[in-house]
Amino acid sequence: MKQTIRLVLATAAPLLAQVTINDNPSREFGQPVLSIPVLSAAPNLVEGREFNAPSAIAFDYSVTPPAVYVADTGNNRVLAWKNSAALANGAAADLVIGQRDFYSTLPQGPSQAGSTLSSGLFAPVGVAVDSSGNLYVIDAGNNRVLRYPTPLSQTGGLLPVDLAIGQKSVNGSGNAQPNEGNPKPSNRSLYLAYGTTIYRAALTLDAQGSLWIADPGNNRILRFPAANLAPNTTEPTADLVLGQLDFTSSQGPQPPNNVQINKSAVVQPSGLAFDSAARLYVADGFGRVLVYQAPATTGQSADRVLGIQPTPAQGQTAPRYPTNYSLGVINPNGTLAGSPQGVFTSGANLFVCDTAVHRVVRYDVYGNWSPETVSSPSPASVAVTGQPDLLSGKVNRGLLQPDATSLSSPVAGAYNTAAGEIWIVDTGNNRILVFPQQAGQYNAAARVLGQIDFPYNSPNLIEGREVSFMNQGGIVVDKTSNPPHLYIADTGNNRVLGFLDARNVGTDSRTLLTQKADLVIGQPDLLHSLPNYSPSNVQPSDALTPNSTGLIAPVGLAVDANGNLFVADSGNGRVLRFPAPFSQLPGLPRATLVLGQSSFTSTVQDPSAATMNTPYGIAQFNDGSLAVSDAIHNRILIFQKPAGGDFTSGQPAAIVVGQTGFNSINAGSSLANLSGPRHLATDTSDRLYVCDTNNNRMLVFTNASRSSNGASAALVLPGIGQPEGVAVSTITGESWVTNTGGNQLLRFPEFTSLQLNPQPTAGLNSPEPLSVALDPFDNLIVGEGANRISFYFPKMYYRHAATYAAGTNSPVNLTPGMLALLARYGSDFSLTPAGNQAVPWPTSGLNDIQVMVNGISAPIFRLDPAVVYFQVPNAAPISGTADVLVLKPSTGQILAAATFTMQAAAPGIFTANQAGTGQAAATNADGSANSSTNAVTRGGIITLWLTGAGFIPNLPPDGVAPGAAISTPVQPKVFMNGLPATNIEYSGVSPQFPGLWQINVQVPNNTAPGPNVSVLVTMYDYPSNYGGTSATGGPGADQQLTVGNKLVPTIAVK
Repeated sequence: MKQTIRLVLATAAPLLAQVTINDNPSREFGQPVLSIPVLSAAPNLVEGREFNAPSAIAFDYSVTPPAVYVADTGNNRVLAWKNSAALANGAAADLVIGQRDFYSTLPQGPSQAGSTLSSGLFAPVGVAVDSSGNLYVIDAGNNRVLRYPTPLSQTGGLLPVDLAIGQKSVNGSGNAQPNEGNPKPSNRSLYLAYGTTIYRAALTLDAQGSLWIADPGNNRILRFPAANLAPNTTEPTADLVLGQLDFTSSQGPQPPNNVQINKSAVVQPSGLAFDSAARLYVADGFGRVLVYQAPATTGQSADRVLGIQPTPAQGQTAPRYPTNYSLGVINPNGTLAGSPQGVFTSGANLFVCDTAVHRVVRYDVYGNWSPETVSSPSPASVAVTGQPDLLSGKVNRGLLQPDATSLSSPVAGAYNTAAGEIWIVDTGNNRILVFPQQAGQYNAAARVLGQIDFPYNSPNLIEGREVSFMNQGGIVVDKTSNPPHLYIADTGNNRVLGFLDARNVGTDSRTLLTQKADLVIGQPDLLHSLPNYSPSNVQPSDALTPNSTGLIAPVGLAVDANGNLFVADSGNGRVLRFPAPFSQLPGLPRATLVLGQSSFTSTVQDPSAATMNTPYGIAQFNDGSLAVSDAIHNRILIFQKPAGGDFTSGQPAAIVVGQTGFNSINAGSSLANLSGPRHLATDTSDRLYVCDTNNNRMLVFTNASRSSNGASAALVLPGIGQPEGVAVSTITGESWVTNTGGNQLLRFPEFTSLQLNPQPTAGLNSPEPLSVALDPFDNLIVGEGANRISFYFPKMYYRHAATYAAGTNSPVNLTPGMLALLARYGSDFSLTPAGNQAVPWPTSGLNDIQVMVNGISAPIFRLDPAVVYFQVPNAAPISGTADVLVLKPSTGQILAAATFTMQAAAPGIFTANQAGTGQAAATNADGSANSSTNAVTRGGIITLWLTGAGFIPNLPPDGVAPGAAISTPVQPKVFMNGLPATNIEYSGVSPQFPGLWQINVQVPNNTAPGPNVSVLVTMYDYPSNYGGTSATGGPGADQQLTVGNKLVPTIAVK
């Protein structure tokens, strides 16, 4: 019996050839979790305590203390906090509405590409709560208003929606068009968005429970009476319209009536609010607020207009905006440059979010307003929040960073009657500020939501585990260092992130990202994103001057042989060199070399040999010379490094590629011209690979560092959609190019082969790949437009340890507890061998090799140079998929990765030839091996040895011998020569060895005797008679093991 068990644990090793990269990434950095397909493309960190251009706020007074809802527009969701009184700075929300979780941000809704949530949201811009706690949301991108019944009291998974306004239903394709797809509006339609244009809008409820909605695309305001808002009403209808004379008109005022004082027209209304006297206030696109006294009839005109400057007396000049009378900004030539976006009230007091001048102004009660006159039609505001006075209007009060007193483009607000506070939606700073009343004023906020503190204002959060690529970005691995360092150009945050060990960056699909960068260049810390940061900067104008520490929109990166980092500082028109960042003392990294400008403080972006406009990609030649793409000037500059010397700051380029001279910038499509070149790469023969983005091609230039101006490319690869990133392997010479427009990565052969056949040899899908790099092991690192960096590793396959089936064209997949082997496509693992291990089998690694199955460490029972033999953890899933990794635990280096399908069972019979065919590994009742010379008698008991029974409860830890008989949850079915063997004495684990499945079964008495009696086992209807075409080599299609092809496992019966 022991000999038979040793036999079944001895397996054949595959023989392997060329490397293949796994189809999906196994790790990512930049988003909270790796999701396939992508569920979020938002910039920076999203996890439920941040905002991306918030638009609206509302309190729920049906509970005490009131709850608060915020429309987080850029993240396509609404966030809710149960207790508005107990919120600390940066508090996490209690509920997300419009997305399935706090980490997802893609547009949702019935017609949005990739949406899985028809009741989800796309660019919500308005929220309101009725007296019962029901939430109304303006789902602008879907041209509708949704009502969610009492969201914070719901206990189910997905929030129900009981009312949709503006569309025929919540579900169904096409239910997102403006005006329901009709050419004219109606009393049941809305126009909130079209294409990429999203209008700002608002909604509010009056004392009678009627819902008022600003319909900006139709230049009107609609009232939906409470009687028409019953749950599940189909296409609720409005009964009153303001701004138009009927429900089918939508045109704005035409000359000469397109003036601020026109009280009958409404122009793209964006803000609505009622005061305690039932007056309606409307902020619209004419730089004003309209005031309606208890509106009750269609087409009713406003009674007052706020925001109009008094006419200056003769001989006097008009005061500059803003003033205590003005709202918005009107240029001296009379053109409108901005309008107030929001209004809210506290009793009879009106607050106006004067968005364009970064303030919120307060008006006295209506009865104290100055009377309307021809020369002075509007009353003056009496107080201001966000500015030092009513005559100032700078972003964040002209401060370098926001603080508790400053605003940037506030668009909405709400008065918290329970606390006497005003809450302001400070959109430009991506936050909500909570202002308590102090001495009758609201000057300084006491709390902030959406940011961790007052000085921060990035879209979403930045703390070192996120990126904002802005459709650019760059990556480089320092392969000369040990461990290899990874640098990421975080373009939108004006910084470069550094990671000490490139092998350990990122997270997988099951674990939230907690890792932060080890180093930052361009900022004082991981929390800031200031342009041109310098410790000496004190006001925004200081950041207009470059320096040696700060950056604006860095993109391309390169590392020289000494570990020095070159950065394409695109916003400053220059390339900076930072001395080997991880070898420096702690402190602010400072560049020691500048190319493309005459000094660190210079910004001359005209074309010349010594100046650049927008440097993008950087590549390095063998002698240390640099190639830099100057995207806007449609050229590449070659900066030659002196032999035995070094670059000097301000040094001119020696060669220009893409132009005939240094002063020309024309785009072209010939082999000697470029159009918007992006990233670059070189191979070991100093060929220069260029992403010629606007020409949809990649060009290869030979000997570019020693060529003449205007040299022609030696090779062109056309038909690549907007390529932006390229990397060339120093090991194989193969190149990877981003087919950015096709959401794809393409692999091309080494240059010599490429000349003969200029076609890709492989492709991977990737969401808008922007940049690409290779680590020292030729693993792919890809910067993606989804604001993440994805890590791809060699692809592997599994084989059933008994039958060698690989799940190709067969019903054989991995199952819990089974024994299996793993091997890489292409070049093998080159592992240090380890023979069959004694139990318990190691789970923490064998010879520094570890197998992880959905994050669970799996037992390894043998290593060959090319193969890992392991047991699938018993806790692995019985359906769906599992992510499997082979890695080195000492360094975190991933050697191979794959996502495998899982199933409830995968029965496979071990065989004597170790190939899964022919004579089964079976023992007769006396423990001797069954064979043609030692047959079992008809009616006798035979023991079959298998693996793949599936999940078995109550087992000891993985890799540990069970030590006792433990039965399978259900019995399998056994067939001999097609006859059912009904007497199964035992089906369960082998007490001596993990993963080994033992079936003691009686041979049917009517079985025809012979040396080749076929045996078939099924478990949960999964059959055992599928195997690989060969026990060695890469897996081909599995084949059915049958009597006809003489491959089915057999026993000898007498």
